[in-house]
Amino acid sequence: MSHPTSFSAVAVDTKANVYFDGNVVSHTVRFADASTKALGLIRPGTYHFGTATAERMEIVAGGVHGGT
Repeated sequence: MSHPTSFSAVAVDTKANVYFDGNVVSHTVRFADASTKALGLIRPGTYHFGTATAERMEIVAGGVHGGT
């Protein structure tokens, strides 16, 4: 799967979304069509993300082990 290396014409929220004592940090990226993505960092560890709806994570470096 090919991942974009950059995004053009976007707005980025400067306030970080910080979870799990700072081990998961992301920023919201807003596109002109009103869609959003979160761009961030997940440090090694075990985390459960309880979201209201299904979300897709694209891992561009590192890896994921176990889980469902």
